[in-house]
Amino acid sequence: MRLDERALYCSSTNRGIFDLAEYYARVLRLTLHRSKLTPQNIRDRVLQLRDSVSTVEDARQELYDQETELGRSADRQLDWEQAIKRDLKSLEEYSLER
Repeated sequence: MRLDERALYCSSTNRGIFDLAEYYARVLRLTLHRSKLTPQNIRDRVLQLRDSVSTVEDARQELYDQETELGRSADRQLDWEQAIKRDLKSLEEYSLER
């Protein structure tokens, strides 16, 4: 693989990692929005929800790394990019960039 190809794969992989993190930040915002938080439960509940979302995010990140072979599989990388793009679009209202 040429140096410019490696740079492109690294860029795509890093973008995928960033986009997955953004997606799960949106998932957490949605989850918090739908939660019944009270002054009595807010601290424990927010930590519980954060941990729950983080666990799912970690598992998906691991799957992403495996399936894209850390960005070396161009076909799988493209599949993931499209799936992540759809995911981000589905939670667009929970973006901070609205």
